[in-house]
Amino acid sequence: MTEEMVVIRQQQISEKLLKHEEERHVLLKEREELKEAFTEHEKLEAAKNLRKKESNLEYQDNLASQISFTQTIRGKEAEEKQRELQVQQFAEDQYQTRFRSALERPDVDRAIPSDLTATRTIDCSVKAETGTWRTP
Repeated sequence: MTEEMVVIRQQQISEKLLKHEEERHVLLKEREELKEAFTEHEKLEAAKNLRKKESNLEYQDNLASQISFTQTIRGKEAEEKQRELQVQQFAEDQYQTRFRSALERPDVDRAIPSDLTATRTIDCSVKAETGTWRTP
């Protein structure tokens, strides 16, 4: 009976070792599948992050372009305003120069130029047939 028990015990140990070996293979296979799944997940996350980064960079470039365009427009508007102010200042300076010159001339004894001093009479009667104003 002891020999039989030894044989049975060896069979049990052998079956147990075989079972452990199969479980180890299953665990190794599961571990490998988890590694692959994790690697795939990392690739997907990296691709997602790359797309988001590219999207953010594109948005940033668009904002920078809009800011640059707005600054250009404002700069051109400021230049145009400055030119208008210079033209107005130049016209004002010319006016003041002519005004001072006219005030300083001794031969000017009236404020109205001679060609405007001639009196013109306007006949305000209306021709009945034509309906127009008449001047002499």
